Amino acid sequence: METIYIGFSHPISWFEPFSWAIRLMQWTSYSHVYIRVHSNELDRDIVYQASGLQVNFIGLNRFKTKEVIVKEFPLQITPETKKQVLQYCTDMSGASYGVLEVLGYPWVMINSLFGRQVHNPFGSTTSFVCSQFIGNILKDDLGDSLPNTNTLDPKQIYQYLSNKK
Repeated sequence: METIYIGFSHPISWFEPFSWAIRLMQWTSYSHVYIRVHSNELDRDIVYQASGLQVNFIGLNRFKTKEVIVKEFPLQITPETKKQVLQYCTDMSGASYGVLEVLGYPWVMINSLFGRQVHNPFGSTTSFVCSQFIGNILKDDLGDSLPNTNTLDPKQIYQYLSNKK
């Protein structure tokens, strides 16, 4: 078996208005979700994420210079599943960050306050926000049953993994 980690973080920099907005709206200590995988070939931990302007990867040591890791959930997977996860991460690297999707999240969140689940009006399968990217990995590669990944937010993924234990 292999171990991968689904992690939650927030920027080290104090002046990150987008991060603060997410943390305040969701009442969490994190604003970002990522996946961390160890590469035996490189003897490095690699973080895959949707951040900045695209889906990308970064070495763990550099990631820690930019982000405060709040919590990581270890997941045991087979080597074949790890290969599928890494293939997906590699295939999606360079895909656009879902800037428009971020604008649709307030609509989704307001409706959820009234018990209605709506789709993100700007949801996309070609651009990603961090929670959508990680939700796709959990749903497609790990076979977990998650709701529509276009409406997932970091808090929902955190709650899902907390309840999975």
